[in-house]
Amino acid sequence: MPLTMPEELLLLMLDETSGRIIDHATPAGDDALIAAILGELALAGRIDAGTRPLRVLDAAPLGDPELDAVLHRLAAAPAPQEAQGWIAQLATEAPALRDRFFARLVAHGILREEDSRFLWVFPERRYPAVSGREERAVKARLLGVIFEGAAPAPRDRLLLGL
Repeated sequence: MPLTMPEELLLLMLDETSGRIIDHATPAGDDALIAAILGELALAGRIDAGTRPLRVLDAAPLGDPELDAVLHRLAAAPAPQEAQGWIAQLATEAPALRDRFFARLVAHGILREEDSRFLWVFPERRYPAVSGREERAVKARLLGVIFEGAAPAPRDRLLLGL
């Protein structure tokens, strides 16, 4: 089963050793996650994010609960907005969306979920890779584009931009 762009982005944001989100990915991580969702919808032909304002081309569900919920919000909006406005608005929901995408990666056997404590006091959840195969495949694809001149697929262009 192919991974969605938000799932690939989350794999890239995880530290390979600890299973924690990399610190320097955190400040913009919520915006990037929402942009990845919009990118996935654009690749599926549901939205045109390159127009001002963003346009819904096809409101038909994709069969993905997280992507469909965002698509429904976009289609039901009383007034059109630019992609930047949607990213800012939906970023408030990014932590819940991130948890649901992590749960999917756990359910697919790509990550495992571990609850632990930071400094013996603060609870934290980590997501170490089970085999690391999927993360290595995403990285290899992107590194091929960056360092070997491989022709980037539209998905890879968007992911590199994020």
